[in-house]
Amino acid sequence: MFNTTRTPGAETDVLQHWQDSEFVAVYHRGRYFKLWVYRAGRLLCPREIEYQIQRILDDPSPPLPGEEKLGALTAGDRIPWCQTRKQHFSSGVNKRSLDAIERAAFFVTLDDEEQGMMGEDPVGNLDRYAKSLLHGKCYDRWFDKSFSIVIYKNGKNGLNAEHSWADAPTVAHLWEYTLATDAFQLGYSEDGHCKGEVDRSLPHPQRLVWDVPTE
Repeated sequence: MFNTTRTPGAETDVLQHWQDSEFVAVYHRGRYFKLWVYRAGRLLCPREIEYQIQRILDDPSPPLPGEEKLGALTAGDRIPWCQTRKQHFSSGVNKRSLDAIERAAFFVTLDDEEQGMMGEDPVGNLDRYAKSLLHGKCYDRWFDKSFSIVIYKNGKNGLNAEHSWADAPTVAHLWEYTLATDAFQLGYSEDGHCKGEVDRSLPHPQRLVWDVPTE
């Protein structure tokens, strides 16, 4: 489930799995980040992860040329994506950044939209919520990853799962466990932050670098 990605091939795709990963890949406003969730062998507490996510949200830097819509390559036909990988993502900064996404434990999208059952049309809004989780804008998800967590601007969230490695009940069990842990074990402080203390010497999330040619 974790540390897994689907790699396109000329004839068939391959599921790649790494033994372990100490970071997740994060997409926000067209930029990609590598977010370490371990420090000196210790898993960061929820408050520290919140602190690091806020750093990404506060980062004013614009997307690099071609960066914003790179994820669309994972949404289209597999053979062109395979060819593009070989031609443009097999060396240099593009390979290093692509490796960071594919070796991440999972993918996170900090979506700039608001979703959920709200307003005067809760059913219609629920439909839009579901469609957004399925495909978003088609470039703000990374469909090769085993699963992506999508977190909306208003705090609503959900999962997008890649189905070649498992059926839906596996991911549903993960999400049920996650929601139960959040509600019954972790909790929040009175001011709405995750509980716990922050090590403010944590290194900033690493911005991934791309050199995307016009072609």
